Amino acid sequence: MIEAGNLNKRVTLVYCERHDDDAGGSRTIWRDGDTVWAEVLPLRGGERIQADAMESEITHRVRVRKAAASDLEAEDRLRMGSREFHVQSVIDYGERGEFLECQVKERRR
Repeated sequence: MIEAGNLNKRVTLVYCERHDDDAGGSRTIWRDGDTVWAEVLPLRGGERIQADAMESEITHRVRVRKAAASDLEAEDRLRMGSREFHVQSVIDYGERGEFLECQVKERRR
């Protein structure tokens, strides 16, 4: 069970929309959704060299009320201030239809 006081961070839902272009491909548009209360818990982190620059990657668990984010899917994003989280998976936490739990990755250079 998640206590209401644990939902103490404000995150903006950012949805991935793919649109066909005139060249037979597609383009991705990111659309901001609602800003909701969330619980954000860092799980683990690591560093790697990417394109000759050090990049850190932190995995988080983010929980939100399902009613506020029922259309959130993997490939969407969450934003908290200037930080951006790439959604890897979304599950019905506790299988009660109350909360969604997202595994997300945050990348920093």
